[in-house]
Amino acid sequence: MTDNILETKELLFVYTDKTKALENVNIKIKRSQTTAILGGNGAGKSTLFLCFNGILKPVGGTILYNGQPLDYSHNGLKHLRRKVGIVFQDPDNQLFSASVYKDISFGLMNMKLEEKDIRQKVDIAMDRTGISHLKDRPTHSLSFGQKKRVAIAGVLAMEPEVLILDEPTAGLDPCGVSEIMKLLKNAQKELGITCVLSTHDIDIVPLYCDYTYVLSNGNVKVEGTTDQVFSNKDALRKMNLRLPRVGHLIEILNNKDGFEFSENDETAVTIAKARRAIINWRDRNGK
Repeated sequence: MTDNILETKELLFVYTDKTKALENVNIKIKRSQTTAILGGNGAGKSTLFLCFNGILKPVGGTILYNGQPLDYSHNGLKHLRRKVGIVFQDPDNQLFSASVYKDISFGLMNMKLEEKDIRQKVDIAMDRTGISHLKDRPTHSLSFGQKKRVAIAGVLAMEPEVLILDEPTAGLDPCGVSEIMKLLKNAQKELGITCVLSTHDIDIVPLYCDYTYVLSNGNVKVEGTTDQVFSNKDALRKMNLRLPRVGHLIEILNNKDGFEFSENDETAVTIAKARRAIINWRDRNGK
């Protein structure tokens, strides 16, 4: 079994209007990790995700799933989409059944499973996403955050190996962001699934992501562990991306307020790491 559950080699995708959305994209998605794909609007993130899921077929290069090139036959794509699930940014593009239960069970019904097995899988998915009490509610009556959870539950019910999330926290309040990310992290831990997400919410990346790629104009410009990527401050700013707010605070303290953090500490991008950086500075300076 390969360490990389998904991999692209020299990926090229061009839309019918000749727009080159992806070019020479080489990405390795490590099994059971959470990988962030960052970039501004039009960077190619959504196109990449649709290629991962087989909804779009690249015009050049190769996509590997579990070490094998994608099979674009009817049966091949059917298998791929059971194993590589995608949750769209707008849940209204994904929900279409009359009730929450029916929507989550839709994919399982298409697999011709027995009703008792469908009920069990749906109940587990609803429990994981905290929506069991919404089972009989019409999907159109739900809040935006509830719809997000239903969309995630519908994919989790299929028991995928990879969960792709396009802007999972978009449109949510701070509490909703925290709840969604925690339920995703718990599902990943319990099921061993691999998560790939895009987001403009930079602050969640160092908290939940193991590895990060940054796209710009369809190319990978920066990659590395999340700490490595956010230490590349100049490159990020050239692509109109900011540091996490904690990282920006550490940068200000270091550059303007005389803290003079160590090389390791000056890249702190979470509250825990910033606290450690300040304590280390205090201890070095006897304060």
